Amino acid sequence: MKRALMVAAVMVVSAVLWGEEPPAPQAVEQEKEDVTPLLREEKVEEKKEEQKEKPVAEEIFSTNERKKKGEKEKKLFFRGDIGFTWVSGNGSSYKNDTLAAYFNMSTTWNDNIAKIILKYDQKILPRLSDQNQSQAEIYQTNRIDLNFDYYLANRWEFFSFTEMESDPTKKLTYRFGVASGIKFVLFRNQYWLFDLGVAPKFEFTTYVDGPQRLKEFRSSSRVKMVFTLHEFVEFGGAFYYIPNMLDFFNDYRYELRAEIKFYYFLNDTPTQSVDITFAYNRQYNSKVVFDVQKLDQSILTTIGVNF
Repeated sequence: MKRALMVAAVMVVSAVLWGEEPPAPQAVEQEKEDVTPLLREEKVEEKKEEQKEKPVAEEIFSTNERKKKGEKEKKLFFRGDIGFTWVSGNGSSYKNDTLAAYFNMSTTWNDNIAKIILKYDQKILPRLSDQNQSQAEIYQTNRIDLNFDYYLANRWEFFSFTEMESDPTKKLTYRFGVASGIKFVLFRNQYWLFDLGVAPKFEFTTYVDGPQRLKEFRSSSRVKMVFTLHEFVEFGGAFYYIPNMLDFFNDYRYELRAEIKFYYFLNDTPTQSVDITFAYNRQYNSKVVFDVQKLDQSILTTIGVNF
């Protein structure tokens, strides 16, 4: 009888404290297992919200680190351009604007750490003869560039380039230049690229009926910006200043380039595309030979293929 009373008292106390039957240990463990996936989902959603709330300014003014491409990733690229260029001031002191055919092809090897570019440019243009102003002649200009870039650190790159050029309209028989220097990258991300480069440069130049074997030491400085306006639109510009190291402010050349590209990607692959380019180029040489103009300008329109 006493034992029955004790059992009844225990049941009453349990009912008062719990309000119902005490949960079994297995039920508690099952409840924890059911809640854990929900907590994980909440954390994932919180991370997504944090990413969405990340300031755009922070992304715009960031510099992404480069990572070397994998063994199976594409590293070799080819490009070809064909089009027309309107040339103003190219040649002697008299006004000589003309329309020229333009051709370009290039090969690039890039693994995101090292990059090598070999490029060839050619222009074929009619121009008034120096001997007979009423007679037109066909001139051909040629240029070969070999560029090498190497990623050193997050904002620093080593670069080197070699250039060879011939241009009869400027009385230029041959110009060879080689330079090596350091490039500082201010910003590099999905929105834009902004870098500065400077290098000492050696030039060897010969002219038609002019000074032979002209050797000069110059400085080559460059400011470059490329903006990704849209997935299919890119705008870029660069400014080059190339003074003589012995006469920095009186003997110099500068070049201003600006271009906009419209891309159409083939097979939804960013490495295979067709593009239309509109470009403006302005060149100035403070020290010229004969009666060649100091200022040259050109407007270029091309269709290019990347693969």
